[in-house]
Amino acid sequence: MSTTRKAESETPETPLWQGRWSSSEEFDRGLLINLVARRCSAISDQADRQLVYFLQSISFRDGGMERVADELRAMFPERIGTVSMQRIGQQPGQVYTASQVCDIWHEMRDGDGYRPRTAIKDAFGRCPDSIAELSSHYDPMLSEWYDEPRCCSKKEFISGRIKAWDEPPECCPAKEFTECCQHAARGLAKHLEEFCLNPAVKVQDASPWYFPTLIDSLREYQAAFAENGRAGTVVTEIGSQIYDTLDYAWETKCLVLIDGLARIGKSFAAKAWCDQRPGRARYVQVPSTNDDVGFFRAISKAIGVSCGTSWKAVQLRQRIEDTLQTGDLLLVMDEAHYLWPVSDYRHALPGRINWVMTALVNHGVPVALVTTPQFIATQKAVEKRTHWTSEQFTGRIGHYLQLPKSLGEEDQTSVNWRNLNSPSLVELSAAPPSG
Repeated sequence: MSTTRKAESETPETPLWQGRWSSSEEFDRGLLINLVARRCSAISDQADRQLVYFLQSISFRDGGMERVADELRAMFPERIGTVSMQRIGQQPGQVYTASQVCDIWHEMRDGDGYRPRTAIKDAFGRCPDSIAELSSHYDPMLSEWYDEPRCCSKKEFISGRIKAWDEPPECCPAKEFTECCQHAARGLAKHLEEFCLNPAVKVQDASPWYFPTLIDSLREYQAAFAENGRAGTVVTEIGSQIYDTLDYAWETKCLVLIDGLARIGKSFAAKAWCDQRPGRARYVQVPSTNDDVGFFRAISKAIGVSCGTSWKAVQLRQRIEDTLQTGDLLLVMDEAHYLWPVSDYRHALPGRINWVMTALVNHGVPVALVTTPQFIATQKAVEKRTHWTSEQFTGRIGHYLQLPKSLGEEDQTSVNWRNLNSPSLVELSAAPPSG
């Protein structure tokens, strides 16, 4: 077996091997979109698929899915609890009655939020004599029971005690149930990952017992994420035209071409539109290199496909096609003039353009090409020297947008003010200067 990704325990005499940590879990960030796309193929509702793609996209942020789980718990702390707990309340000092405890206990039992005493007996051969003895065999960080004592403190054991009940008690402080649910919510990130990958998980049944409104909360979280992106962006007249064109491309599943001069905000607007809609679109800058591997690797990184350095172009291309041909995502390709061959080889055909047509547009994949006038000039040069005809390509363009040559005076003022008064320098709530 190869040992290129593992190393023996290091000693002071062992020379440093830089690849020692190449398989560390810390490098495993984000869900692979080709696997998420297969899961989405089992979801019929488009809004539900967008929710899954949204989670896949933001799983590549710093902190990954753990950050998503932390933000959800911070945004909706009052929603961590069973259905009955949210109905009854979780006020400080509140004590649940026997009937209330019974309802909550059964909800936790049905959700596997308890640890039956028979299972504890199986763990170390006999039934424990006391709560203190029981707690010493419970590891709250792993939610596991062990034959050897783990020296668990009474405070840490609160959630474990509730899991160990054979029958619900007559009454119980709400705090103990709340802490049990909060303890269970530490596994929310893993639950979200399974939701995005496991086709057997139905969206309507995906909420865990300790967070029964998870799906509705995720939709609110998704809306807040988009609103936060819009709040930090100035949309110029040119940006508004680009937004409308990208909306049209996504809704009609067609190819659009956005043509404008350099330095007027095309790339900024296209990327901002994609950032605000991670459940619908992915943004990629076409590399200026002429090799297929570099081209497909750029797309792979943009959409979230695994792309090892040893992978061949055909392997990357197949995974990209399997993902995008579902038609759920709009691919925005900036610097699209690099889709044309950049070599001087006389008979170099436009392989990238042909791939966009045959592998994407022909399969109903919405595509937006953002470029400068260099695109059409290069297209004519390729036609002249290779005798390649562009009728099929131009016939597939559902909308052609030619942008104004410059920003208006009002837009320039707004953009300049925004640049000078970025959120890192002043409060976002500050009003722009009059006049």
